[in-house]
Amino acid sequence: MINWSSIRQGSPIGRMLRMPLAAVPKRAVLPILAGPNRGFNWCVGTADHGCWLGSYELEKQRAIWRTRKEGATVLDVGANVGFYTLLLARAVGATGHVIAIEPDRRNAAWLRWHMRVNHIQNVQILLGAVAALSGTAMFSPGRTNTTGRLVASGAGKPVKAYQLDEIVFGSKLPIPSIVKMDIEGGESAALSGASRLLSEEQTTWFVALHSREQADACLASFRRHDYRLFLPDGAELPVDHEGEVSEIVALPRKTSR
Repeated sequence: MINWSSIRQGSPIGRMLRMPLAAVPKRAVLPILAGPNRGFNWCVGTADHGCWLGSYELEKQRAIWRTRKEGATVLDVGANVGFYTLLLARAVGATGHVIAIEPDRRNAAWLRWHMRVNHIQNVQILLGAVAALSGTAMFSPGRTNTTGRLVASGAGKPVKAYQLDEIVFGSKLPIPSIVKMDIEGGESAALSGASRLLSEEQTTWFVALHSREQADACLASFRRHDYRLFLPDGAELPVDHEGEVSEIVALPRKTSR
């Protein structure tokens, strides 16, 4: 299966391969064709075509699926319109619990819609962003529905800010078995608000990294807490790695691969 998300839309091959997809109405609701989300209903225009095709970030999907635990609590930080929320909801089963956190109201509306149309009952949605401290943060929606991010000041809109430690320990939740996080450059701040959760060493983290600075800060944070670091394809990241890293899987050292 073609990994559509890995093909640049503006490239000649990207334009050629995507031509038939342009004919699919954006409001069409289709079953996801492959991957762990196979069979779930999906609104085509809410995200990359790879979502309903099932090929979107396929290695990451598979990596999350391999770590699933029936009945577990998991967090989807930066849930967007719900692709990974659906995956996590299926992964933990009816007795599990998914907390999906999304600051963009438009995305959150589609997130709720995808949960409703698929009759998902084990997801709790929090409208807001994860940050170093709880309170209020400024959110800039971005040019697309996948590029919104927290900003220090300027053209942002106020949103509720959640600290991960407060979400878990303030609500007396079970320690999450998985945290999936994709928050457009806010990942190191989110980890700074999760020191207690990191120190518990019971959670597997799937983190998208949006700059070299964010990567360096996040890798350092995980290493301070004695996590092993992997790429989604399963390759372990050596301490002296010098290349770009856009996705990381962090496992407590006591967890076997």
